[in-house]
Amino acid sequence: MKDFEDRELDIDQLDSVSGGDLALNIAVKAYEDLGKRLVDAVHQPVTQPSVTLHF
Repeated sequence: MKDFEDRELDIDQLDSVSGGDLALNIAVKAYEDLGKRLVDAVHQPVTQPSVTLHF
């Protein structure tokens, strides 16, 4: 026996259930920060280890 009814949620109800724009904005910000860190890491100056040979 079915004790609940099937119904569709409108977009506002879906947002309230899923956390709404706040959850999406947090995820987007995290990806933007990650992308910035990756770009910064790629653009770091390459340092050559100094090697001296003594004969």
